[in-house]
Amino acid sequence: MNLVHNLSIATVATCLSFAVFNTNPGRAVTVSRTFTVSDFSLPGIGITNNIPLSPGNSYSGVFTYNDELLTGSDLKDIPILNLSFNFLGTTYTERDDVFYPQFPKLDIQNGTTPILNFVINKPGLAANFNSSGFVFGLSPSASAGRNETGYSVVDPNGLYVARVSYGSPTVVSVFEPSSVAGIVCLTCSGWFVSRKKVKA
Repeated sequence: MNLVHNLSIATVATCLSFAVFNTNPGRAVTVSRTFTVSDFSLPGIGITNNIPLSPGNSYSGVFTYNDELLTGSDLKDIPILNLSFNFLGTTYTERDDVFYPQFPKLDIQNGTTPILNFVINKPGLAANFNSSGFVFGLSPSASAGRNETGYSVVDPNGLYVARVSYGSPTVVSVFEPSSVAGIVCLTCSGWFVSRKKVKA
């Protein structure tokens, strides 16, 4: 009886310590951002005149990342959790990056506009997202890569460029470790109390 009583008191005290000392708990926040690719052009020629890449068309996508990693003022290279980009009838995901699972990533410096770091190298589309926007080739012989000096996209039929704009961050989910610990503590407290009542 005394053992159960003491354990119950200790458990409640532990729960109270979570309530008192975790007034600012660590939070893992998953954030979603949309992005849009538009304003297509062929450098040296101007606005493209083919139907899929006409000036009025745009293509959108969305990605998620852990906002908890956005701390400090240094350049942040944040892993992308999930990505979906529908372009010319095909949906590309984070798994289509040439260096998955190390990439894609999101570059943010001093809270400035994010830069999606995503490279696709598939038959019929070689492309990358970088600080210049979206650069790509549309022939089966096109190729794309990522190296120490930056990015590379090659297409003997010519390269296209487009502008990339990003939407505002939207919170998708929040995970607080202290909340989970609190639930466990309260559950254990209830169990100890019920045990005490049964034995009484």
